[in-house]
Amino acid sequence: MKTYKVKYSKLFTGYCRQSDERVIEGTMDELVTYFGYTLLIGSQRDAKIPLRPRTIKSLVKALNDSARVTGRYNDSYWMV
Repeated sequence: MKTYKVKYSKLFTGYCRQSDERVIEGTMDELVTYFGYTLLIGSQRDAKIPLRPRTIKSLVKALNDSARVTGRYNDSYWMV
């Protein structure tokens, strides 16, 4: 099975600007399971966000859309 990497970045604002970056690696099913809660919350607020994206590109788009819909403007996701 093919594995993919998704980079997650969160910027903390305030007195000192810090960021937290993580790279999550796994198959498409593992990544959808890992980010399942984020996709669920985004899908509840906007029905256009899929719960089970089929491609890595659509997964990253769905994660970024979920972050925007839920008001987490400092969260970003990328393909690595």
